[in-house]
Amino acid sequence: SNFINPLSQTFFVDKTQNPKGVFINSVDLFFRQKHTANTTTLQIPVTVQIRPIRNNLPSTNLIIPFSEKTLRPNQINAQSATVPSTSNSSHSTTFTFDAPVFLPPDEYALCVTSQSNEYQLYTAVEGNLNEGTSRRITRQPNVGVLYESQNQLIPIADPQRSIMFKMNRCNFSTSAGTLVMSSNSVSLSSNSANVFADVVKINSSSLEF
Repeated sequence: SNFINPLSQTFFVDKTQNPKGVFINSVDLFFRQKHTANTTTLQIPVTVQIRPIRNNLPSTNLIIPFSEKTLRPNQINAQSATVPSTSNSSHSTTFTFDAPVFLPPDEYALCVTSQSNEYQLYTAVEGNLNEGTSRRITRQPNVGVLYESQNQLIPIADPQRSIMFKMNRCNFSTSAGTLVMSSNSVSLSSNSANVFADVVKINSSSLEF
């Protein structure tokens, strides 16, 4: 509603590869520079969100449930000396969500926002050489369009450039689990027999996998 559009990278959950959708555990971002905090300034954080696509653009006010995570500058790994590698954990910053985020097959936007303009992320331009190598950059099949951060109504698209990021999905075990249900008896051992119910209704705001 205030038209401050965050930096947004669209991506796809392919219905052929993942017909039932995916659960996202975390997102790895690769920072070149972070906010410099000192005794006179606050530690201005950076926030990652996953937003749905509305009218072919990242939503301005909707956020996928549980898909928002904020980190302070002292939690950010900034790598400017060498080109970062996705296989080196010290080069990336992991934004782990508080709960697994379910994404049905569709298009979404990975959004990065902060009140500080010191944060810098590594990006790549399709067709250019990877910095320091002879490898040419090709577009990933599940990555869409990058929208630059603009303080206006319509974000500006950069279809040739993409953010360097890694999205980590959950891989659940298929082994049998255990559900323990008990009455309000003081001793749980007394609940092993003669406990009957016509209707059982379970309400919970927490899902633990």
